[in-house]
Amino acid sequence: MNSESLRQRKVSQIRIGYALPIMNRKAEMLVDGISPEIDLKALFSRWPATIPVFLHHHLSCVGCSMSAFDTLEDALANYQLDWPTFRSELLAAMGKSSESNGGVPA
Repeated sequence: MNSESLRQRKVSQIRIGYALPIMNRKAEMLVDGISPEIDLKALFSRWPATIPVFLHHHLSCVGCSMSAFDTLEDALANYQLDWPTFRSELLAAMGKSSESNGGVPA
């Protein structure tokens, strides 16, 4: 399969509800840290303290209907933001430090 057909398949699965358990499973895996694969709705629900970081960078993700489907990685690509920098801001908002333990989230 080419990348376009995979993308179309993903969109089709989301439309009919197959992808929702996958998104919830991603959120459950994030007990110790944060991953670029988390969908934004799960991020905002699990860690509401991260919302001001998005607002500070003028991201329209908070309240957007696509936040249930877009991942953090999608948002960073759309807004051309750097993952390591944004991640450290999110961790700071969550009250965690990535520097105190060798770059691994607490």
